Amino acid sequence: MKSTKRRIAECIDDPD
Repeated sequence: MKSTKRRIAECIDDPD
């Protein structure tokens, strides 16, 4: 989980 929590609104395809 690198920067998914900040851009999870547009990038939720990164579960790592």
